[in-house]
Amino acid sequence: MCILDTGIRQEHVLLKDALAGRAQSAFPTEGPEDRNGHGTWMAGLALYGDLDAALTTNDPVRLTHGIEAVMLLPAKTPGTPRTFGEVTADAVAVAETGSVEQPRARVFSMAVTKHSVRPENGTDGTATLWSATSTRSRPARPSPSATTESNCTAPPTRPPPG
Repeated sequence: MCILDTGIRQEHVLLKDALAGRAQSAFPTEGPEDRNGHGTWMAGLALYGDLDAALTTNDPVRLTHGIEAVMLLPAKTPGTPRTFGEVTADAVAVAETGSVEQPRARVFSMAVTKHSVRPENGTDGTATLWSATSTRSRPARPSPSATTESNCTAPPTRPPPG
């Protein structure tokens, strides 16, 4: 499961082994460290689900999958505006090309949203720029992805062709 969010606390005791160093950033000037906490929370939820069962038993927790994280919501606000559609395409490309364990099947999770108000796209059932870009993005190997729309300020980077 690849979490596209605010990053991840790589040394978190419940996440570290399942993450196995697979944390990256869509921004060349920032690392993947989560300064907000949301990406770390989402990674924990994706990895463990509801922790009630695990915390109320003495049985070992058996994980059936690992996690990756790509920070796509910057902690700093760079000076070059880009849409989240572009940033998301970059984040997918970073996950697809940045892992030494290629090829790898991926499921992408992006639990971020933007409330649309008229006259923005998305209020009448049309695709938003973010979701249309995400649907159109084709990484090196097909991977499922679902997203929503917003705008972001980020340094210009482009995913490799392909």
